[in-house]
Amino acid sequence: LDQQGFIRDWLVLSPIMVGPEAATATEEVKRKLLDKEYFANQKTTKPTEKMAVKVGGSELTWEPVAFDRNSLFFQPPDKSNYVCFAATYVIVQEDIPDVSLCIGARESSLWWLDGKEVIKAVPPKDGEWKSAPMTLTKGVHFLRLGVTKLAGDAWASVRFTDKKNASVEALRITLSPTFGT
Repeated sequence: LDQQGFIRDWLVLSPIMVGPEAATATEEVKRKLLDKEYFANQKTTKPTEKMAVKVGGSELTWEPVAFDRNSLFFQPPDKSNYVCFAATYVIVQEDIPDVSLCIGARESSLWWLDGKEVIKAVPPKDGEWKSAPMTLTKGVHFLRLGVTKLAGDAWASVRFTDKKNASVEALRITLSPTFGT
């Protein structure tokens, strides 16, 4: 976490190029692109550093990225019609009630915590999106996102906030699903 509570350390999968349907900005199309299973066990696999997955005829690798600002920044080489996935693990030392996942993004995105969808930013809008309040229980939590973009770079910022909208600082981030086990 940085000083403002934004999560900067992520495992990022290389962008997956999708067809021209990404240019259609409807909720139905964006949701379909983000829900599609591009690789085996996509929704249940907890990635690790350098883990490879097969997408179509290509092998893509989860790479560790420490973003140098408060946003994840995706820069695909082709920069058009793509889906990106990122994941990280949130360590909670003791139960923390009344927290929300808070994101900023201009692209369509879905956010899952421990396999449960917590934010659907589809279609995108400028500004913040916030999950319903929840209790983060003691342990390691799996945070995953999918983002789709028609053209250009994509970005998203994310942090946990309390009921007063202040960053939750009593968290640690790791790139390993087995931290402390």
